[in-house]
Amino acid sequence: MQEREQNFAIIKSRIMQIPDLLGITKSEFYKKIGVSSSNYNGKSRYSEITADILYKISTVYSEISIEWLVTGKGEMLRSNATNEIKVNEVPCKEDYKEKYINIIEENRELRIDIINKEKQIQELKETTEKLKEKIDLFQKEAIKSKELKNRSKVPPVKLPNSPECVQ
Repeated sequence: MQEREQNFAIIKSRIMQIPDLLGITKSEFYKKIGVSSSNYNGKSRYSEITADILYKISTVYSEISIEWLVTGKGEMLRSNATNEIKVNEVPCKEDYKEKYINIIEENRELRIDIINKEKQIQELKETTEKLKEKIDLFQKEAIKSKELKNRSKVPPVKLPNSPECVQ
């Protein structure tokens, strides 16, 4: 993945923190900034972020620091905006930090799980291939054995004293 696409994904992940901070639903947030939720899911999270979206966020949610949003530097909330948000709407800074740390740890654990599952899948694919090869070998041996058995069958010989023998 290109660095540019990773940067977009990082910025979009910061954007996705805003609704939680403000205590609003993501759908309400998308509606207010005029975007679709699909812009932030799947492969679309690596797509470009337009200046229009950043402008809408900065005007609709003026308490959000654009510097933090784009670079990750500084505080999420502008220093003069802290008082503009009601205390009940925002989780305690420590709670938010703890949630963030927990999410990062869970993300790390999930990535490890994914890597382990991918290894298991690869091992199962290799085992499946080996079993298919064995099955093919057994089938070929069975065919050869049947052919040899058919070749080795000698037609019955009629003896001169047998009633079926005509003299």
